[in-house]
Amino acid sequence: MKESCLKCHGDPKDAPADVIAKYGDKRAFGYKVGDVRGIISVKLPDITLIDVLLTFLNPYTLGLIVLAFLLNFLYTQQSIIARLKKLAQTTERIAQGELDLPLQENPGSRDEVDHVQHAVGLLRNSVVVAMKRLQKTLS
Repeated sequence: MKESCLKCHGDPKDAPADVIAKYGDKRAFGYKVGDVRGIISVKLPDITLIDVLLTFLNPYTLGLIVLAFLLNFLYTQQSIIARLKKLAQTTERIAQGELDLPLQENPGSRDEVDHVQHAVGLLRNSVVVAMKRLQKTLS
């Protein structure tokens, strides 16, 4: 109990009249400086991080996580890696002299792979034009 608290909780004769009128003069009086008025007890559950993780990582949740990773892997394989492998093979064949290869372009899709594919097509066309000019100059 602090000195300022004793104004209302010390001797009932020293308490304000409105406090006495509201609460009476029998309870919560008679304290001295340093007395303990009350204690707040806070108890935290004794649970470890592993217990928390095991609560959330039940078989259903683990299955959803695995499914999400699997779908992400398949999507990445199909939409990016397979297309890049095919583009790399086509580019290698163009570098070996097969300049008449058709490049597949997806008009509805405009992602980064399509931009690279378009750039390879432009490069191939430029090489074809340069080769024709060179042949024309040599003949």
